[in-house]
Amino acid sequence: MNHPLNPKAIRKQILTVPLPDPVTKNIEAIFSMHSQEAKSLAGHQRIVEAIANFFGQPAFLYTLVLTSSTPNPTDMDADSGS
Repeated sequence: MNHPLNPKAIRKQILTVPLPDPVTKNIEAIFSMHSQEAKSLAGHQRIVEAIANFFGQPAFLYTLVLTSSTPNPTDMDADSGS
């Protein structure tokens, strides 16, 4: 039953439309600029980018929040000794 209003039939169809020529040229130009920029980065800049990328990950923030919210056993011992 491939009726045009059947949702299962609609999901299987993917329509693609060719992009206009100016849009394609703009996308290629942007890609080329990004590629050239990535190739011209100095070694130290690549390291800085990698570190910034690591600290910008949601998993890093999640780990930081979890580890900072758990009590430190040495702090508990110091408080109980008073």
